[in-house]
Amino acid sequence: MYDLAALARNCVSADLPKYIMSSQLVRTALRTAQKNDIPDEKWEKFIKKIIVDDVIENKEE
Repeated sequence: MYDLAALARNCVSADLPKYIMSSQLVRTALRTAQKNDIPDEKWEKFIKKIIVDDVIENKEE
């Protein structure tokens, strides 16, 4: 829902700005990805790594 509305308005999804602005690292990562024209395939690998790391951390707890 957020993405459809944002696409129609040509803006960022309403659930993201607060998160993006809360972290300098997030902003740096996004700017670095934009500057280097990171393709979707690399983003998919990055997202999968975050998910796997989270699963491993949760098993250790």
